[in-house]
Amino acid sequence: MRLSGNPGSFTTSRLGYWCGGTACLLGASIPLSTLLMNLALVSVMLCLLCARPLAWRWSLWRRPLIWLPALMLLMMVVSLWHQDNDAGGLIVKKYLKLLYILPLASFFLQQRLLAGLFLRGFLWANGLVLAISLAGGLRWLASWQMDAANPIVFKLHITQNFFMSLSALFWLSLACGHTGRRRVAYGLLVLLAVYNVLFQVWGRTGYLALLAGAAVWVCLALGRWRGGLLAALAALALLLPNRATDRMLLGVGEIHQCLRAIRQGDSAGCDSSMGLRARFTAQSLRMIGDAPLVGHGAGSFCSGKTQSGYYFNAHNEFLMQATQSGLIGLGIYLAWLYQGFHAAWRLAPLARNSVMAVLSSYLVGNLFNSFLLDSAESLFFIALTAILAGCPPALRQFYGETSNTPRCRWWR
Repeated sequence: MRLSGNPGSFTTSRLGYWCGGTACLLGASIPLSTLLMNLALVSVMLCLLCARPLAWRWSLWRRPLIWLPALMLLMMVVSLWHQDNDAGGLIVKKYLKLLYILPLASFFLQQRLLAGLFLRGFLWANGLVLAISLAGGLRWLASWQMDAANPIVFKLHITQNFFMSLSALFWLSLACGHTGRRRVAYGLLVLLAVYNVLFQVWGRTGYLALLAGAAVWVCLALGRWRGGLLAALAALALLLPNRATDRMLLGVGEIHQCLRAIRQGDSAGCDSSMGLRARFTAQSLRMIGDAPLVGHGAGSFCSGKTQSGYYFNAHNEFLMQATQSGLIGLGIYLAWLYQGFHAAWRLAPLARNSVMAVLSSYLVGNLFNSFLLDSAESLFFIALTAILAGCPPALRQFYGETSNTPRCRWWR
């Protein structure tokens, strides 16, 4: 598989293969290791520096998917000069990852294969995580001292469950785009991933991400009426006894307990996962009401003393943007998300279904987490944004779609 030779691609075959390995490593590192992520990003920059000067496509700045997040970051940097927040520098440092979009878009634009290799690396790594987690949950790896009740591997349970939900959506489209043994293999991966998410690993974010993404995928792939019916059946399936339902009901109870404690003036009643999120939401809304237009600046959110210490993360990206940069910053963030959905909608059917579903899962996940502050989740979304901004046809090539590809039919 040749990675060079086309106009605008890498100048030598050796450099092309190196950059192909970098793309695969970048995707694989996201669910595995932060150290590997940093090494892969350094390798991306070296690929661009070693390639021809045209590798840096500065014209990409005109695309909203690239300049909108840069504008978000600029508002936070400017706020450091007129707002004195203790965590301002730390928060801005975390958001600096938004500047990776331009070099990653330039990187993926060099060869369409690079985006596919990135996604393959991501799915291969999640396949490895799935195999180890399944074995650990079934107590086949007793010597590894893995918790069978919550078999996490390389990342925390929230991150692992979320990425496994996204992988299930990608595998679903790949199963739809293939026939024969490949369809059976991808379909089996989907079932195992769903089982791992719902019955083995904790993580309410993963449950909601899987439900939202699957509902969007089914509605797009199978038509409005059949899709809506199947999505409703999937929602009802979550009401059956399983780990996801139990954890969701526990979360609802924690929210009710926190709201009751707030009315009674007892802040200790909110020291739980969903209780803290309810408390953070109430505090964020008060702060937004005090400075609705431009916010309180980067790092302005501080939860005050809790049992676990101080929190500078509202665990809701929408509230974080509105608290720090006001409704203006929130509008920019929503416009960025809209541009992502708009670019995904214009893709070929299989790529459109999976990317729209993944973006929907990401949107739902940000209701309970600030993913742009998390290294792995933010890098995956930034890389996907870079692909949509720089080389969206690469996603069609990843699924092997052509203009004659028929609509998804499981019985063909």
